[in-house]
Amino acid sequence: MNVWKKRFLWFGSLVVSVLLLISVWVIWQNDRLAKQIRDGDFSINSIQALNSIPPLLTKPLRQMLYQQSVNATVEASLMIKVVDKYVDRRPLDVQGWLWKSLFHQRVGDLVAAKSSLAMAHNLSIKNTPMLLNVFNRYIELGLIDEAMLVAGDLSFAQPKRFRQVFYLMGRLSGDYHQVVSRVIPASVPKVRAGRKPIDAALYYRWALNDALRADNRLLIEAIWQATPTLLRQSSDFGLRYLEYLALGQQVERLSQVWLEFSGETLIRGEISNQFFGAENTPCWKVRPLKNDVAKTFPFSNHGEEGLTVSFSGEENLNFYHASCLFIVNPEQQYVLKGRWKGDDITTLAGPFLDIHAPSVKGFYKKNDSMTGSWPWTDFEIKFDSQAGAEVMMVRLRRNKTSNLDSKIAGSVSIKDIRLVTIDSTSASIGAEDTLVDNDRIEATNRLNE
Repeated sequence: MNVWKKRFLWFGSLVVSVLLLISVWVIWQNDRLAKQIRDGDFSINSIQALNSIPPLLTKPLRQMLYQQSVNATVEASLMIKVVDKYVDRRPLDVQGWLWKSLFHQRVGDLVAAKSSLAMAHNLSIKNTPMLLNVFNRYIELGLIDEAMLVAGDLSFAQPKRFRQVFYLMGRLSGDYHQVVSRVIPASVPKVRAGRKPIDAALYYRWALNDALRADNRLLIEAIWQATPTLLRQSSDFGLRYLEYLALGQQVERLSQVWLEFSGETLIRGEISNQFFGAENTPCWKVRPLKNDVAKTFPFSNHGEEGLTVSFSGEENLNFYHASCLFIVNPEQQYVLKGRWKGDDITTLAGPFLDIHAPSVKGFYKKNDSMTGSWPWTDFEIKFDSQAGAEVMMVRLRRNKTSNLDSKIAGSVSIKDIRLVTIDSTSASIGAEDTLVDNDRIEATNRLNE
C-alpha cells in the first residue's frame, strides 16, 4: 500500500511539474512573440506565419489584431483567419468578437459582421465599457435597430449615459415609439445599501424633460404614452408637461394630460382641484425660493383650504411663485373671486393677484396691491376671455420696487378662490352684469328638486 501511495504521489508531482513547466513556457512564449510583433521583429503576414503560432498562445494574436485594427491597408481576409483562431482560443473575450466584426465589415461581409456584434453584445451585458464599444460599432454599421437594444442595456448599466444615447437614437430614428420602448429600461438599477434609492421615474423624467426642452412634440407624446400610469400621477415632469401645453394654448391635450396626471377632470370655466398643500400640483403650484426669502404654507380652517406666503424682509423680491392653471370658454366674461388677508406687509409695493394667458400677448388683469394689515376681505378680478387664450393662470404676485423701503416682510393669505361666469345675455340687453356663480346654481337646483 505504501509503495502504491508513493508511486501515486510521485506521478502527481510529475504531472504538476509538467503543467507548471508548460504554464511557464506559455507565459514566456506569449510575452516573447507579442513583444516581437509590437517591436516589428515578427508579423503574421501569411497563413504560414499564423500556423507557426504554437497552441495555447493568445497574446501574439491579440497584439497583431490590435495593431492591424487601426491599419486600413492590411489584408482583412488574413486578419479574419487570425481573429478566428483568437476567438477559438478565447471565446469569451468581447474584444475578439468586436475585431471579428470589424474585419468582416472590411471585406464587405455585413452578415458576418452583424453576427459577430450580436455575440459581442451578449458577452458584454455586464461590461459597460465593452457595451459602449458594441453600441458604437452598431452605429458605424448603420444598424440602428440593433443599436437601440444595446442603448437600453447601456442605459440600465450606466444611467448617466442615458440622456446621451437617448438623444442620439432620437436623432437617428424617426420611429419615436420604438426609441422609447427600446432605449428606456423597464426598471432602474438597484443601489447598494446605505445609498439613496434611485427614483423609479428617473428615465421617463430625463427623457420627457429633454424632449420638452427640444420642443419635439412627437417624441413628447411617445414618452408620455409609454410612461406607466403610477409614474405619471403627480410627477414633477408631468407638471412640466402641463406647463408646456399651457404655454402652447393646447387646450384639449392639456385637459387629457391633466386627467392622466391628477386623476381629476379639468372643467372649463371653473377653478377646481385646488391642492394647496400637495406636491407637484398645477393648482396651486408653489415654487420654493432660495435662502427662504419667502416661505409658503398651506392651511386648513373650518373646512376651508388656503395658502399663506410669509416674506422674510431680507430681499426686494419679485414674487410669482404660487400659481394655478385653469381653462375658460372663448369670448366669455368672467370674474375671479376670492378672499385674502395681510399681516404687517411692509414696503409700498405689496402683494396682489393677477391673471394672464401663457404665451398670449396683450392679455393681463390684476387687482390692487395691498400693504400693512387687513382682515379677510373679498376681491374680484373681471376679465373677458378671447379666442386663442383659453388656458389661464392666476398667480399671487409681488413686484420689485425702486423705493428705499424695498425689502418686503409680513405675510399674505388667500382662500376660497373661484371663477364666476357673467351672463352674456343679460349684459347684451343693457342690464347690469349678472354673476352666475356655479356653486350657487347647483345649490339652488338641489333645493328645487
